Amino acid sequence: MAIDKIQSESINLADNFAFTGTVTGAGGVNTPAFHAKTNTGLSTTNNTETKLVFGQEDFDTASAYDTSNGRFTVPSGQGGKYFLYSRVRVNSATDSEIYDLKFFKNGSEILMHAANQYRYTSAHVSGILELSASDYIEVYVTLSGGLSLRDDARENHFGGYKIIE
Repeated sequence: MAIDKIQSESINLADNFAFTGTVTGAGGVNTPAFHAKTNTGLSTTNNTETKLVFGQEDFDTASAYDTSNGRFTVPSGQGGKYFLYSRVRVNSATDSEIYDLKFFKNGSEILMHAANQYRYTSAHVSGILELSASDYIEVYVTLSGGLSLRDDARENHFGGYKIIE
């Protein structure tokens, strides 16, 4: 039966359908995509904005993340909306410190999460950003007082993927 002969109220979306022709306009892939993590300690200087370099990749579908400089660069022809995320584990023995974790786009701050430290918590930043080919994103952190970052690949990472539109 041709699809134009089915009325929407007669389709049960819980049913399975087997198509023998070509289906177009359905699905898609969320690429480019990457996920990087620490392979050694992330060193920071207190009260100084420090760029984080996540030196080990779990995957990188377009070789768009550079483990030597910590940059995700949008590949040619891949502009669009991207969901990006980063997380680091913050160490402290007190409850009086503050931190911020930031995304920088092409060298300028674009998104930030700032909070008070409550003993061994995680700092997260994420968002959907409109990016063009050759735009790059970097992660920066500022820690106050006696804060430091844990050296643990399970807890420190940076990643993202293109959103299907």
